[in-house]
Amino acid sequence: MDYKNLLLAIMKVGPNSYAISRYLGEPSTIIKSMLNNLQNFLGLRVYPNISAESLGLKKIIIFCKNSKLKIDTEKNLFVPLLNLYRADIEKKQFISVIFANENSISDIESAIKKINEAGVAECEVMLINRTVKYVRNPECFDFESGSWSCNSMYEFPNSTRQLNADKADIDLIVSLQVNPCYPYFFNPHWTHIKPAVTNFIYTLSKKDLILDVISKTDIARYIPQVVWKAEAKGLYITEIHMAGAETEKILDAVREKAEDMILAPMNISYAEGRSLPYEIFKGKTWKFPSIQIQEE
Repeated sequence: MDYKNLLLAIMKVGPNSYAISRYLGEPSTIIKSMLNNLQNFLGLRVYPNISAESLGLKKIIIFCKNSKLKIDTEKNLFVPLLNLYRADIEKKQFISVIFANENSISDIESAIKKINEAGVAECEVMLINRTVKYVRNPECFDFESGSWSCNSMYEFPNSTRQLNADKADIDLIVSLQVNPCYPYFFNPHWTHIKPAVTNFIYTLSKKDLILDVISKTDIARYIPQVVWKAEAKGLYITEIHMAGAETEKILDAVREKAEDMILAPMNISYAEGRSLPYEIFKGKTWKFPSIQIQEE
């Protein structure tokens, strides 16, 4: 067995060594050793590809410029609905992805209107229509040099197949989000949640920065470091994870097509991701709280 087959297996069943062993029919001790090598020497990171749409959730992008808010305040504006947060390292602007449903969208728009009227930021709300995740083809990676030799990628559009989830389903999905190595295959709910956990996404090599590009044209296929893109309000929001040494080359590639960009260091102060909002899942449905923006 080689590392390319291991990465293909990770995309199917995740980074749990026993799940990979069962899938490939290889000893788990060998799998563990190879996984350790990928993590320690090549910076392997793995994420479950969760389709929030399959669980009855929508996602909204909030893009704010000229923010006078502190970073902690920006992050906590819509807790526990926050999915992703990215703050620019230089400019006073940030982007958040938050969970919503049909009933909560107007509340979110009203809250953003209040923020704009207060003059503490200039924000725009965009409902995501479609999301696609990307992962580079393992055949393109040279494991001797630790570099990529081609730009072939796999595309994974989010599933829209609906899942009638219960609390145990949501708990299992969140466990995988918190720990992708979680032994899900022992859980009887695994077969039920498969429509919402379509596959696993990996990245290799050390990543220092996250670049979010807002553009009118689709740039994802031309940037092999892309991790996901969202389509919203006639725009494309594309997220790229990159090493510091790649920054200038990637910025040059996207600058002409970008309407705006956010460049964030890959640390929890500027870039944070959170799980499904399990706190508001009650009685087999999402109970969204009323949203109140307090004036200071």
